[in-house]
Amino acid sequence: MRALLFLAALVLAITLAPAPTEARPARADCTYELGFRDLHDLIPEIVGDCLRDVEPQPNGDVLQASVNGLLVWRKADNWTAFTNGTMTWINGPCGVQSRPNDALLPFEIDPDAPCGEAESVTTYSESSVLDVLAVEGFDEIPAACGAEFWVQLSPEADENNVSCVAAELRARGASEDAAHFFEIHELFLDDFRELGRVDLGVTSAPWINMSRPNYVFLNGTPALISIWEVIPDDWQDAPGYAELLADTPGVFPWGEYASFEASEDLADGGQRISLIFPLMSCRVCAEVAAMPVDYLFDADGRLVETRIAPPLRP
Repeated sequence: MRALLFLAALVLAITLAPAPTEARPARADCTYELGFRDLHDLIPEIVGDCLRDVEPQPNGDVLQASVNGLLVWRKADNWTAFTNGTMTWINGPCGVQSRPNDALLPFEIDPDAPCGEAESVTTYSESSVLDVLAVEGFDEIPAACGAEFWVQLSPEADENNVSCVAAELRARGASEDAAHFFEIHELFLDDFRELGRVDLGVTSAPWINMSRPNYVFLNGTPALISIWEVIPDDWQDAPGYAELLADTPGVFPWGEYASFEASEDLADGGQRISLIFPLMSCRVCAEVAAMPVDYLFDADGRLVETRIAPPLRP
């Protein structure tokens, strides 16, 4: 649990750190001190110059933004780390080591463990679902974070919104797993369906598509894949769709209205998950057909193939 809490602290930088292509000028009047200076001096090109002064947090942690990401010191563990939003570098007992943000190094799991490679620890379950009814004063969170409406808490509007919402969720009774999921993905997990090697979830966020639900694949590699990322771009070329488009031009698959059809464990240790996408030309238009899609995952939970079946007409 101690290691997972340290990971939770570091994933704040997924929202606080700039995108790799974003140019951010350094500030001439800020400096690095103590452990932040030590880590910067060990990997100066990775950390980059400071962007602003240190920012003590209410829980005792300390943050400092750089032109390339975020430095983090966690009081509970006394480790200093830098993250660019995707990778984390920790100055620990084995020297400076790097790992993906959804993994942990051996000493983070067991302080007495020998030095070694990072291991993935991201696993979501029913406990990651946000039970809004269990969150006391859920609708008061925007005001507590300085906003009038939920939509104003978009991470794009203010880089500190995610940490504020996560802290409010914890303080108001949300599960640690639900708050942790939000910190990593900037989404609320609304539903979870255990299927096998890869599971299925439903997510939403007030600042994305008016809080409409979105299917995600969970616990594979990577740990979360939105179906919006895996709707085949060439679906029009699959058998039967050219004729459909000739009859009803302008229709396309609507990911937010997809439905779960089936899941099957395969003989090679892989998995097939089947979804059905409605084909419509607009949100309020009638569904003219449905597009069945099979997503095939290997034994490691990696999406290796997508198969589109002929359209289903009413």
